[in-house]
Amino acid sequence: MYRYMLSRLGLLAVSLVGLSMLVFVLLRVVPGDAAVFLAGADNSNIAHVEEIRASLGLSDPIPVQYLRWVFATLKGDMGQSLFTRETVGHALSVRLPVSVELGLLSLTLAVIVALPVGIISALKQDTWTDQSLRLLSIVGLAVPNFWLGTMAIVFGSRYLNWIPPVGYESFFSSPSQNIQQFMIPAVILGAGLSASLVRMLRSSMLEVLREDYIRTARAKGLDTMSVVRRHMLKNAMIPVVTLFGIQAGTIVGGAVIIENIFNLPGMGRLVIDAISRRDYPLVQGVVMAFGTFILMVNLVTDLVYVWLDPRISYR
Repeated sequence: MYRYMLSRLGLLAVSLVGLSMLVFVLLRVVPGDAAVFLAGADNSNIAHVEEIRASLGLSDPIPVQYLRWVFATLKGDMGQSLFTRETVGHALSVRLPVSVELGLLSLTLAVIVALPVGIISALKQDTWTDQSLRLLSIVGLAVPNFWLGTMAIVFGSRYLNWIPPVGYESFFSSPSQNIQQFMIPAVILGAGLSASLVRMLRSSMLEVLREDYIRTARAKGLDTMSVVRRHMLKNAMIPVVTLFGIQAGTIVGGAVIIENIFNLPGMGRLVIDAISRRDYPLVQGVVMAFGTFILMVNLVTDLVYVWLDPRISYR
């Protein structure tokens, strides 16, 4: 296990290096120039643009710029935003908790809904209950979350006199306003997540239901809930955990539209604004944060496999 952990950490480091090189190069080869944006109305003055580019170090060859950025990052300095002059570390520390809170709430709600619904749907296979729950899950997958978010604001403002709070408040400073601001976006994001988890859990449990050890457990006189809890659920959870790991790895940075609809100052809005302005240091910092988080989620997912099924061994 320890050798596996070390090898995965080494692979994580290699993946981050590859990701950093890819992002660094792609940002500089796509059309657009940060110096032109910074020059503003004077962007037609080539000499002025070149002066800005030189002051930012953008005139150096790309390998030189990359190595300079890597060594600075290893020292804990990811640079400053080219436009706001805010350090990248500070921008991440302010925006990351917002996206993490939204992601954790939506994932928690998705699991709370998906587990009982998926189990009931599998145990009531082909009944009207199963058909109804499957229909709801298909609707949850088909309806886009940006439409749900828009409709929530439209109906809330028109019929309930409710609109999302304008100013962001952390949970520690104002718990009630924080919950009010995050609950509806989390429910909307969690709807699609729970729908996919329900379908995966139902399919996995139906496969487990046909196994010999389930028939043996029932022949011994165990009640349905004991069979589900002790024999079915754990063995059906591996594909569900895989899907959950994918969702958890992408939800932090994948809620861009919901963050914009509900005016949440998270990582999604930050990276969209940074990309549109060619804010190289900020984009690089955000992407590296996303990459590290996703790779760590994948590592944790692999370790959960061992807990669910002791037959899995990493050597």
